[in-house]
Amino acid sequence: MKTGAAFAVYAAGSYAVLQRINDVVPEPYMDEIFHVPQAQRYCAGEFYEWDPKLTTPPGLYLASLVLRLCGLSCSVPNLRLVNWVLGLGLFWTIYRLVHRLHSSSTCAAAATMMLATLPVPFFCNHLYYTDTASLLCVLLTYLLSLQQRHTAAAVVGGLSLWMRQTNVVWVALIGASAALHLHAREIVSARNALSLQQSVVQLSGWATRWSNWRKSAAVWAPYAAVVALFGGFVMANGGIVLGDKQHHQAGLHLPQLFYFYAYTCVLSMPTVALALSRLAHSIRQR
Repeated sequence: MKTGAAFAVYAAGSYAVLQRINDVVPEPYMDEIFHVPQAQRYCAGEFYEWDPKLTTPPGLYLASLVLRLCGLSCSVPNLRLVNWVLGLGLFWTIYRLVHRLHSSSTCAAAATMMLATLPVPFFCNHLYYTDTASLLCVLLTYLLSLQQRHTAAAVVGGLSLWMRQTNVVWVALIGASAALHLHAREIVSARNALSLQQSVVQLSGWATRWSNWRKSAAVWAPYAAVVALFGGFVMANGGIVLGDKQHHQAGLHLPQLFYFYAYTCVLSMPTVALALSRLAHSIRQR
């Protein structure tokens, strides 16, 4: 499937879903009962009016001001249209990532279609939720990082925190990944050493060279600045969330880890099966 054709099919199908949702659910649905009124306040210029039940920053509401610039009202269908457009941007960002990581444009188009239509994110593309804008910013941060545009990546990562505060975890991980990627050759060489002792010696030598740490720090510095600024926000705000802090306190929730593992394992079954097959083949050869 060609990329342009895949995008056309995705855009048309997604728009049909959007129209169907607007017909069946014309009023704010689920969390939209909080997001839509707040966005409409912003559209009316009431930037100091804030619903205390809202926990996330106003990034999506600020982005929705583009409707006013286009002469459109901030009605429920139009606000959902903003997320639909962001969903189109998400499609292309996923495509660029897949193409960069796996090269083949034919496979990239099919893989992008599959990833872009995953039920959870695809559902959110047609409602006025923060999920689509949040995911778009995080994936764009990763793409820019892979392109070695670390300052731009950190800026977009900072913008992602205006959608969801917990994206700070992804900013930190992307920064750490970028720093390690600088020394991928040395790390792979150590991994392929003939013995564990040689691997340890090679990695120890790499870790004790000051130049390596300096190069890594230069790459991770923009991301570290975002993380540090977020730390300052948490201290000044007295917590991660903006509103309704009593019911949104950070804590360890073990069942959620099992939900995540189950979800990941189910979606990763083809990849895991292929990896196990390759591992078994490698063991038989030895």
